[in-house]
Amino acid sequence: MTYAPLDLTLNTARLTLRQMTPDDAPEFRRMVCIPSVGRMLFVFPPDWTDEAARAWIPDWIYRGDLKLRLAIEDPSGRFIGTVGAVDMDGRVQLFYFIDPDHAGHGYVSEAARAFLTWLFAQFDMDMVHADAFIDNPASARVLEKLGFEYMGQGMGSSAARLEDCAISLYRLTRNRFESTLS
Repeated sequence: MTYAPLDLTLNTARLTLRQMTPDDAPEFRRMVCIPSVGRMLFVFPPDWTDEAARAWIPDWIYRGDLKLRLAIEDPSGRFIGTVGAVDMDGRVQLFYFIDPDHAGHGYVSEAARAFLTWLFAQFDMDMVHADAFIDNPASARVLEKLGFEYMGQGMGSSAARLEDCAISLYRLTRNRFESTLS
């Protein structure tokens, strides 16, 4: 069954999180094909095209279920990254990325905090999971800042890597996250 997209916009002090549109495809594709970004993501090949991105985006528009990816816009309204979540067999997984030109300004933490606040309020769940490649300490710092707990290591693959790589596994309970908000 196909559901119509729902209106979903979240605002923070500096950012707007909004539904992605096919118009975002060229910039989205450009970012995920930056080698330093793409190798930290799980699904995007380095030769991904604008057409493939344009076809992929509609599958991730929020329609009331736990499969969504929101665009992150900076104060000028420029698309600078994404944040989202998906339910993978009862395990809700958080993911995000930011354009390297906008890294180091706290945008990912700000966007993810707003998104997690909405996510926990919107859905009846007690836990969110996240993974980060072990050679991505910036992502690990974001997760720890948000209150995620390190749970150990596993192996993950990326369409932009030649072979599997170790990943750090994290989880965040609703109670722990809510305690970081006060």
